[in-house]
Formats: sequence, structure tokens, C-alpha cells
Amino acid sequence: MFFKKTNLCIWALCFIPALISGAEDLNAREILNKVDEVLLNAKDQQMVMKILIVDKKGSRKEREVLIYQKGDNKRLAKVVQPADQRGIGFLSLPGDIIYVYLPAYKKVRRIASHVKNNKFAGTDFTYE
Repeated sequence: MFFKKTNLCIWALCFIPALISGAEDLNAREILNKVDEVLLNAKDQQMVMKILIVDKKGSRKEREVLIYQKGDNKRLAKVVQPADQRGIGFLSLPGDIIYVYLPAYKKVRRIASHVKNNKFAGTDFTYE
């Protein structure tokens, strides 16, 4: 299944702010379990997610990602902001198959299972 409880995934961050408000007593595992419940509840979804990246020096970068979900195991994510990242796309299919589209090369690449733990698009997130 795409959402593994041992891994923090990019899609989970869409729902953390809503879950945390008024839930200061929850630990990280309980928050991720609630995220899984919310994400796996709906069959088809469309989301806009904003990611704020802050490095050790305090420098901030922002990303905006449009996510489409069909059923509970097909997802398409496309970066829409900033301009230098626009068009990067991720497609997740059943069977742990992930493709990435890199507009600079105008090519689609399948993400091999041995590199799914690598970081992508200048974030601390992994393909997994």
C-alpha cells in the first residue's frame, strides 16, 4: 500500500495542520494514523498543497503542488510553483510503481525501487 505507517509521505502534510489544531496531546504516530484515516477514507480527491522548506540557515523556499487521487492507490502530483520547478510530476500506481516527469529533459522516468529513499525536488521528502 502506498501509505506506509513507518514513512512520512508528502501527501500526509496536506492534513497535518487540520489534525494538530486542538490536538497538542497527540504524538507523531497518532497524528500519522489520523492522517492515514483521512486520506484513505475518500476514494477520489483533488488537493492543492503548499510546502515551506526552511534550511539550517533559515532560508525559506515555497512549493505549490496540485495532487489528484483516483481510488486509494493512484495518485498524480504536479508542481505548479515556483517557476523553476513548474511541471515536475509524480505518478504513483498500484504495485509500488512510481514515475517522475522532468520537464527540463522532457522525459518520463520510472523510479527504481532501490532509489525510492532518495530526496526529490530540493525537499527532505523521498519518492516513497
